[in-house]
Amino acid sequence: MEHIQAPKNKIKVGILLGGISAEHEISCLSGASVLKNINRELFEPIAIGIDQVGGFHYLPQNYPLSIMQENGQKKLPIIDPTLPLIPGGLAGIDCSTIFPVLHGPGGEDGEIQRLISALGKKCVGSKELASRNAMDKAAAKKIFEQHSIPTTPGWIISNSDFEKNKFIEPTSFPVFVKPVRSGSSRGTHKVKEKNEYLTALKDAFTYDHEVLVESAINAREIEVGILEMDGKIIASKPGEIKIDSKFEFYDFEAKYLDGATTVEIPAPIPEGIANKITDFAIKAFKAIGANGFARVDFFLDKNNNSIYLNEINTIPGFTATSVYPKLMECVDIPYAEIITALITSAS
Repeated sequence: MEHIQAPKNKIKVGILLGGISAEHEISCLSGASVLKNINRELFEPIAIGIDQVGGFHYLPQNYPLSIMQENGQKKLPIIDPTLPLIPGGLAGIDCSTIFPVLHGPGGEDGEIQRLISALGKKCVGSKELASRNAMDKAAAKKIFEQHSIPTTPGWIISNSDFEKNKFIEPTSFPVFVKPVRSGSSRGTHKVKEKNEYLTALKDAFTYDHEVLVESAINAREIEVGILEMDGKIIASKPGEIKIDSKFEFYDFEAKYLDGATTVEIPAPIPEGIANKITDFAIKAFKAIGANGFARVDFFLDKNNNSIYLNEINTIPGFTATSVYPKLMECVDIPYAEIITALITSAS
């Protein structure tokens, strides 16, 4: 790929990490990778931690943002709420561009993007509407269906209907139960039997007031990376997620803590199917109105090779070893160059 021309003066970039969602710790890891790999000849990064109650803090150099071992247990990083607050919060940050490396509600759902836009600052990645629709699995499903992109069969249950005992029960199992607005598989359950259903719903409702129930398909997990670069939409080759057999599905533990997940790129699937998945990924990116980058996740039915779009992530896991950077490496775009492309294309 051609290298992007350096600006005359360094661009000040506020790197937002942490946040109020259940994915706070994962955002810290993603943000740490950006800070480590950003091209400091082009950009002046400012590390801004958002604590778990929404306070904004400048992070001192060498602030611990990696996974630590404590008493034989893995300890994920968090933003210390006792750090000095930034006067004025987001409005008090002295930079022209904001890079929200945030996951989940409060960071990936359009709220922070709305605030950035209101302040007249440039925002890396998708803006308010696309972020909100992509985060809302129910809204995204409707948009994809309107654009003839196949999705997994399912239905929505509201918390109020659940409390009134007015909700649909599956006629067959297994099913997936997942919060409508959550990520990293937090609150997601693979339910194999009827007696597990209520427990799964109760836990999912601790993450959101709406829950999506979907048929569990005997499928391979295929993912595609999307990047806007030099005014063009670039798609990676599809990669296949391989999960240790001890995990029921690609859950939070498998993704981040156990080293139990690998990705095979390109996925060992027929060329025609790979091309179709890539076309659906680009179509989904455009349909949702995304900007900058995204990871588009699919199920490929093991029985008949039917393709189902699972979800689109407008701020995918973004450590140097996450799936998204690996997908883009397969089309010769290294991690540091992804960061440069995202910041220079921010609007």
